[in-house]
Amino acid sequence: MVSYNMLMYKKLAIIGLVIVFTGINFRHLSQTAQGWNSDFIADDMVTHWDKRMQPLQSNLPINTTMIGYVGDWDVLPENEYHYAGEETEYILTQYALAPIIVQRSDEHEWVIANLTPKAYDIWITTQPKDIEIIEYGLRIFLVHNP
Repeated sequence: MVSYNMLMYKKLAIIGLVIVFTGINFRHLSQTAQGWNSDFIADDMVTHWDKRMQPLQSNLPINTTMIGYVGDWDVLPENEYHYAGEETEYILTQYALAPIIVQRSDEHEWVIANLTPKAYDIWITTQPKDIEIIEYGLRIFLVHNP
């Protein structure tokens, strides 16, 4: 049979462990709270892409309802672009510009060209000479077909 003193030691050990682990959790919580940065919440790919599209969207006429979209996948052979990346950027563009409809085509008055330098050099040779192009950096161009 277990003695009364042995039970007391076990109870004290358990209480001690609870106190130690509670202290560790409070310490971790306070360190986390001190390092909290509310900007971290908005530090994601969707928010970054939305910010990249804002200047472009402000250059579109207010009554624009549909625009075109051209990416590397429309210009380069299949093995020279990353399909998942192209698809992701196309979807993010649709999201960022909603309610404007973004269609994969360069047969619109306004077209977003999201092209690497190699793809851009190929694509530009197929375009009419009177198009207007605004470059936004990071491979993003707004094309106006008058």
